[in-house]
Amino acid sequence: MNLDYFKKKELQVLFQALKEKYVNKGNLTGIISLNIKTEGELKEIEKFIRNGKILNLGINKVKISDIEKSILQSKYSGISLLEILEFLFGNITTKEEKKNKQAKNDKMLLEEFRDFFNNPFVDYLVELDDKKIITLLNKEKTLIYNVMKSILTLPAKPMRLNVFSTIITKDPHYFDVDTKNFNVFMKYLTIYGNFDYPNTREKMEHILNNYNLFTDTFSNTVMIYNIYGEDYLDILAKREEVVVLNLDNINKLKKLYTLNKKVLIVENPSILSDLDKTRFGIIVTNGNPNLAVYEVLDKFIGHEFYYNGDFDPEGLLIADRLKSRYKNLNFIFYDDIHFKKCVSDKILTESRIKKLDNIKSKDLEIIKNIIIGSKRIGYQERLIDDIHDYIKE
Repeated sequence: MNLDYFKKKELQVLFQALKEKYVNKGNLTGIISLNIKTEGELKEIEKFIRNGKILNLGINKVKISDIEKSILQSKYSGISLLEILEFLFGNITTKEEKKNKQAKNDKMLLEEFRDFFNNPFVDYLVELDDKKIITLLNKEKTLIYNVMKSILTLPAKPMRLNVFSTIITKDPHYFDVDTKNFNVFMKYLTIYGNFDYPNTREKMEHILNNYNLFTDTFSNTVMIYNIYGEDYLDILAKREEVVVLNLDNINKLKKLYTLNKKVLIVENPSILSDLDKTRFGIIVTNGNPNLAVYEVLDKFIGHEFYYNGDFDPEGLLIADRLKSRYKNLNFIFYDDIHFKKCVSDKILTESRIKKLDNIKSKDLEIIKNIIIGSKRIGYQERLIDDIHDYIKE
């Protein structure tokens, strides 16, 4: 049967309303609202419904049962209202059908994601929320897969970011700094390592360095003092010069040593001011140790390391990471007496105190509990005289 009559433009406001009703409710019962805008629509719809009801320009309420009765009384009596809609609009999917289909697809996507990695830690990285995982996968599946693969295969040895990017994606520029891909990668690195998201290039470099990744060899530096190992270092150490090494310099060094096989690691460079004679070598991390710091420390054999930094959650996390990597590291002045010497009036927020939950070293328990109890922090700069006395020759 030819149904072209139902294509008349004056009837489309009626059939659009019927379509919306079916999509939203999954049935064709009840009442629809028609916004009739022209006299032509008004005349044609009144003629089509044939129930004697007078319609007006504007909003009108129409019973769907009246429309079905009209069709039954016409030459189209063998055609259902849904068949007419499908003739006009093709196959119509209801919201419920779409929802069920999406739920089925989401379940398959989630199972595929977890089966691919078969690693429960991936769930933690995507915040243990199926809904969030599904949203991420639907939006950025390839990127999320590459980021997860990256975090599960972080390099054991120092590696340029572009080389690592090539290994993961075959594209050396995939994780270029300041791109969307890099920002997502950095987001999940911070979750993985319990870092705050970096707001400076320096902090970003620090986080990358924690995972043996670096963007270039020249901006990644470490400050050292009284450390020997090569001709030029020996000369500078004897002249009591502070030396700044970059990764390129460090990679050319075979080994490092100090005169008494002891190395003091400090967080702040102020320790180098007014320093008397010492046989200790000194390494300054300038905050969170970068790759250059670790590369220098790895070149000492048979040495004892000593560490002192700020008495705050971030400083203790630095100390904890160093201790986990170097069993020959000892903490100095992490006690109540020295905390009282350097304590400030600054009150810690609960979010910063919460970071102390991640401290694993037993050697930091005392100072950790002192900070939690006092909700105060202490600065290393106030212990300079004590440190100088400790390392005097």
